[in-house]
Amino acid sequence: MSGDIYVSSGHTVNSKTIKDESLYVLKGGHAIDTKVDSAGNVYVSSGGAISGTQVFSGGYVTVSAGGKAIGTVMDSTISGTAVGMEIYGTASNTRVGSGWADYVFSHGLAVGTTITDGSTEYIFHGGKSLDAVVSAGGAEGGSGTQISTTVSANGQQFLYSGGVSSDTRILAGGQEQMFKGGKSSATTVFAGGYEYVYTGATAKNTVISGGTLTLFKGAKTAGDIKFAASGSELVISGTKMPTATISGFAPGDEIELANVKYNKNESVTVTTGQVTINDGTKHYTLKIAGAEAGVTNFVFGKDSILTETAATAMAFLPPTQTAAATPLPAAVTFPAPPAVTALTSSTPSAILTHDLFKPAEDLKMLVLSGHAWW
Repeated sequence: MSGDIYVSSGHTVNSKTIKDESLYVLKGGHAIDTKVDSAGNVYVSSGGAISGTQVFSGGYVTVSAGGKAIGTVMDSTISGTAVGMEIYGTASNTRVGSGWADYVFSHGLAVGTTITDGSTEYIFHGGKSLDAVVSAGGAEGGSGTQISTTVSANGQQFLYSGGVSSDTRILAGGQEQMFKGGKSSATTVFAGGYEYVYTGATAKNTVISGGTLTLFKGAKTAGDIKFAASGSELVISGTKMPTATISGFAPGDEIELANVKYNKNESVTVTTGQVTINDGTKHYTLKIAGAEAGVTNFVFGKDSILTETAATAMAFLPPTQTAAATPLPAAVTFPAPPAVTALTSSTPSAILTHDLFKPAEDLKMLVLSGHAWW
């Protein structure tokens, strides 16, 4: 066994292998291209720095508050039993690979971490991750703060109580899972990506850009839920509708009301900014920006999915004309226009009191369709 090594202010060690010993990098000291082997430990004190460090089987790195680690590698190219790194200071451009882990503690900061091949980055309360990339079986999560994480194929991001994420990008095959007390803001879910919001978690200003957002029973929403690309899907598992306003919903998008069971008497009512599904005993109202009676058509299908169909234009014609035959969606009916008597006088008073100038009854359109299987 070799003796422990101390790197003090103004000194630098290069390409040192640490095995069955410890390397202490003190304030003002610097260790470059260190290899940390079995039972080796590297401690970076406040004001100290390491760069280009490789951690082999059984090695461990601790970065104290005020210390810095740049370009640390712990990945599948280094075989053996994985250990990891504790971050109380700042670690940037770390690569965490198969079976390895790094831990970001209170006041610690991890910048640009790559997490892959079954590895994990855990963010404790008060810790922060910025610009992480998670893929191929990697996972990032915890009760700290995660900013601008990109989650791609087979990668996962977790938010536990106290955990906060913002500006997360979920790509095809990636997932974000939020548990009670977790909060996300401005997550974008791209095609093939998934965001799951469980009981007691909150999703704010989520953007669905071809992916799927699932709200489980007791999940909370805030701000808007924005549909940003055709093929986007919102799944609502509970029977309480989200409080968030849904915007951008268009033909080709879907809202699945998973626990609204099929009823042959179900109807869809559209009012300004709202769409209500009524099964005869209960009603479920969604706030959908742009919804307008007589302009936007919504259908609730047997698969418990709400879709928007292309609107049918309605022309107001003189009484002596009839509209050309136009195919209408099934089960859509329009009330007959009010009877109009002939105009027999051309005086202003007679004209103004004639039926043609009386306010018409509201035109209501009833769309009866849809059966839910949940």
